[in-house]
Amino acid sequence: MPQSLKEKAAAVVSAGGGEELYKMIGELPDLLQRNKEILDEADRLLREERESDDQVNKVNFRSC
Repeated sequence: MPQSLKEKAAAVVSAGGGEELYKMIGELPDLLQRNKEILDEADRLLREERESDDQVNKVNFRSC
């Protein structure tokens, strides 16, 4: 067995083994949902900022 594979197996075992891996895999859907929520919020904030900037630019352009 390659040494690198032995080292990776030892790292998995020291981090909790297969049980911990399955637990982490089980958490992935919730983490994905949270990431989507964060991205949606960031997108909304960026859209609002762009709209605000557009409004300011329209007002400033008219006063020139």
